Amino acid sequence: MPIVTLAVLAETVFGEQVRLVGEGEALGEWQPEFGLALSASPASYPAWTLGSRAAALGDGSKVLRFKFVIVADNGMARWEPGPNRTFVLPTSGHAVLATTFGEQPDAVPQALKPTLTGCLVMWDVVCARTAPGDELVVVGSSEELGAWDPRRGVVLSSLSSAFPKWSGSTWLRYTDPETTWKLVICSQAGFVEWEDGQNRPLPGHSGQRPLDLRIASCTFGDFGEAHESSVIQKSKMGKKEPSFVRQWSSISDCSTALCRHMNSTGDDDSTVSGSSTGSGVTSTSVAVPSKLWSGATCLGKLSGQCEDAYFVTENAIGVADGVGSMSRYSKYGVDTAAYAAELMERAAHAIAPGGSAWLEASTDHKGCPPPDVLAAAAVRAAEAESTTFGAATITVLQLTGSSVGVANLGDSGFMVLQQTQQGFEVVTRSTEQQHGWNFPYQLMRLPSTLGLSAGAQSDCATDCDCYQFPVRVGDLVLLYSDGLVDNLHEHEISEIIERVCANAQQHGKGPGALADPELLSRSLARAAQVRSWDTSADSPFSAAARRQGQAFFGGKEDDITVVAAWVVP
Repeated sequence: MPIVTLAVLAETVFGEQVRLVGEGEALGEWQPEFGLALSASPASYPAWTLGSRAAALGDGSKVLRFKFVIVADNGMARWEPGPNRTFVLPTSGHAVLATTFGEQPDAVPQALKPTLTGCLVMWDVVCARTAPGDELVVVGSSEELGAWDPRRGVVLSSLSSAFPKWSGSTWLRYTDPETTWKLVICSQAGFVEWEDGQNRPLPGHSGQRPLDLRIASCTFGDFGEAHESSVIQKSKMGKKEPSFVRQWSSISDCSTALCRHMNSTGDDDSTVSGSSTGSGVTSTSVAVPSKLWSGATCLGKLSGQCEDAYFVTENAIGVADGVGSMSRYSKYGVDTAAYAAELMERAAHAIAPGGSAWLEASTDHKGCPPPDVLAAAAVRAAEAESTTFGAATITVLQLTGSSVGVANLGDSGFMVLQQTQQGFEVVTRSTEQQHGWNFPYQLMRLPSTLGLSAGAQSDCATDCDCYQFPVRVGDLVLLYSDGLVDNLHEHEISEIIERVCANAQQHGKGPGALADPELLSRSLARAAQVRSWDTSADSPFSAAARRQGQAFFGGKEDDITVVAAWVVP
């Protein structure tokens, strides 16, 4: 199958994106809003890349006619000057186009700016030795490759549908011909496994100008010929931590862990994760549900601040997703990230025993209020008590005995999975609330200087969909922002959970051993994040966009939050 890789050097600011715009439906018919988005990671910037099947780009044509366009978050487009570019699509093999934004196609290559000196290395690796939760890392002699420290190397990515293939890219700002590297497997337990053999050299120049593009293709441990082993195979190291540390806000009176994901300006992967109290629990069919053993992960998008937030307690969990489009009103005091965080803090307080949600619900229900009534009361309290300006979707879940209740507003949501002989199956899930295409229900609080424009929708906590259903010990509950389900199909979510749980059962005390919920949440969030960067993937969001007549391909870049919770005795 012919494959095309495009790489362009482009200096951008936060919120800007490089798109491929041109002739044909696949390239948006020269409309930047419908063009194909290229991706860049903190490790590869300022190189933006796109990989795709040639047939998907050409729409039946043998020649691409296009330009690169930098699109700001407000929709303003900056076209590169000069004539349109042309590129002959391959009929077989792998073709690469590497260039610089704004460079004339027929111009003599000019020296790159000092800030852009170096080379782009694209890693294409096969490794089947990893277990669920492991990371495959490129570690080498340069600073960009971690200076031989596995905790600072380049983490490659893979999906269950692509495994055992791993990929990634790195911008090496200073190309040293003596640069060497190796592949390392980093386990959750903190062990590292280095591949055998001598250090690998930097791959040779691809011949593309002016961008120095190197493609490193290899198999873990396979050097093509015998080499002496010079590295100890396993060593113990500290648990890998992100380089940019974020703080947990503790609410001691309700034993709550609350996290608001902060904006990252460093080179880390913008990750926050945490777990509530609990340990590996073996489920039994006779046990009575008592609490939730929870873990959570929040991954921010590549540019801009993360606007997701969540809370975790022993019997309740919640997720809020700030509406990013409201950032254009920041000069009026609107802060959707802060609003989402405050909603979670208020909801966590309200739903704690003795909180305002219990007091409100108890007035209408004798004894213990139903869990869906409690969840809805917590959302109402969060809405009423918040003082920050912003807009957000919200989901709150409460476990009471063997019943779960959920209040959901917008396109965040939940699903419950049970293990059967066929694997993990979704038995219950929420339905998105949408006013229209990609326009979810949302709580909103605006300053008086803005108010609501004519015809604008104003949703409130009473518009929540409420759910109540029975659960049993061993059920898995997922709460998430839409970044998860916009990028992963339901069957892919089940497959990832099965892989992680199979590994837990293999290393646990028996077939009932439960996987660490923090590991589950991280595995799902990272898989969704990788898919969000894939501009040719058939994601749930792209399929929905096409049903609406939108020429959208690939994943949807977004903040991604996943809370995974086992129902335990």
